[in-house]
Amino acid sequence: MKNGLYWKTNKRKVGMYLYGSTITATQYPKFIHDGKEYILPRPYKNCKPDQAGNTILSKNDILKYLLRDIEKIVIYFLQHCDDTKK
Repeated sequence: MKNGLYWKTNKRKVGMYLYGSTITATQYPKFIHDGKEYILPRPYKNCKPDQAGNTILSKNDILKYLLRDIEKIVIYFLQHCDDTKK
């Protein structure tokens, strides 16, 4: 729970811990690209194809950068591990 954001409003008396974003304000999880922090959205029902969330996410280049970084890490790992690990 220490990595989540504790959120409580006047309307909602019971606080809750937030992890990720549904394309709104939050602090976690963060992705750092070129020295700038970006918040990663979490999957949500409105992010399915032909939904508003998907349209917003498809215009967000930071997800492309995240996937490119993951690909580089995986390729680096595969190039530097022995055959038994592959």
